[in-house]
Amino acid sequence: MESRETDSSNTLGRREFLAAASATAVSLNLVPSHMLGGAGRVPPSGKINVAYIGAGTQGIRQLMEALPKDDLKIVAVCDPNTDSTDYVEWGRNEIRDKGKILCDFMGDNPRLIPQRKMQAFPKPPETLPRPTEELDQWIRACKGGQPSDASFETVYPFAETICLGNIALRMEKKLAWDTERMQFTNSPEANKLLRREYRKDWEL
Repeated sequence: MESRETDSSNTLGRREFLAAASATAVSLNLVPSHMLGGAGRVPPSGKINVAYIGAGTQGIRQLMEALPKDDLKIVAVCDPNTDSTDYVEWGRNEIRDKGKILCDFMGDNPRLIPQRKMQAFPKPPETLPRPTEELDQWIRACKGGQPSDASFETVYPFAETICLGNIALRMEKKLAWDTERMQFTNSPEANKLLRREYRKDWEL
């Protein structure tokens, strides 16, 4: 029989094996601090998952502000409008190009457009309290804090007024609106415009 000598330099002893195994176990159990909500970090369970559907220019503007916020996790972005030239802020607009005031959704960051008009305008001193950013208000409300300035309870009367105005434009007479009953009292034709006819199997 052929005898073989064991190379002691390649032999792993019991102590060496246990030391290597322990080091491997420790390394496999190390996780980044943000996974556990370390100092200054929000754990995954504390994050709000957000999907931007039908983003448009307002959604894209908000998305840029939302990406760096630790409280939010952007899980999806969708804008079905593949040709965005009809967005007022991106396409040509005769009224806008003559020089108008443009601001963000909550009225913050007001500016004159075109830009040359803003550059020539001296900013007045700040005298009113600055509003909390919209996304920060939303995050605060989602976590049980004070409702946002744009909560449904606050904005539904404005939305109702805008919808009624759209119907009034289609009618050629003065309309009387009953807020309690949510219908017009003098126009069955206008009442038909209050709700749309949904497709089959999509009824509410």
